[in-house]
Amino acid sequence: FISAPDTPGSYNCDWQMRSFGPREWWGEQLLVPVEVTELSGTPLMDAEVVSHTFPSSLHPGEVREVTLTMRNSGSTTSWDYPQHRLHSKNSPEDGWGITIKLLNDGETVAPGDTKTFSFFIVAPLTPGTYDCNWRMRLLAAGQFVFFGETAIASVEVTESVSPGLDAEV
Repeated sequence: FISAPDTPGSYNCDWQMRSFGPREWWGEQLLVPVEVTELSGTPLMDAEVVSHTFPSSLHPGEVREVTLTMRNSGSTTSWDYPQHRLHSKNSPEDGWGITIKLLNDGETVAPGDTKTFSFFIVAPLTPGTYDCNWRMRLLAAGQFVFFGETAIASVEVTESVSPGLDAEV
């Protein structure tokens, strides 16, 4: 099981035997060129961002409930619990206090249908501008594969100011 890179282009897929004792490579190396191209038509499994309620700014440590609605824009594959999930595409991955949001137990999202995920994020403690990005992810054959459009938001974490305090000396 291998996954193609997200970006079209020419890649080398190389294979060689390796021992597990001293971990040495041996034997002839097999080098297979692979061309990754854009898909034409509707992919079997795809996701489209419909809407989100990510804030443009928060204070350090502030907790906010957000929603993200995704459409199953694939042609034939339904999303099912627990294999399909919304997953953080942030660095660090847990920068908003949550990394995944599962479908509900027994839930299925058919092609063309939407799913609204609701969850709480916690703003980083250090002021700055942070990505709050999310993408659908599939667990198949023990491997995780991202698919579809990425929900992209930029959130500014600003210093909190206590009301009623005066900075004059």
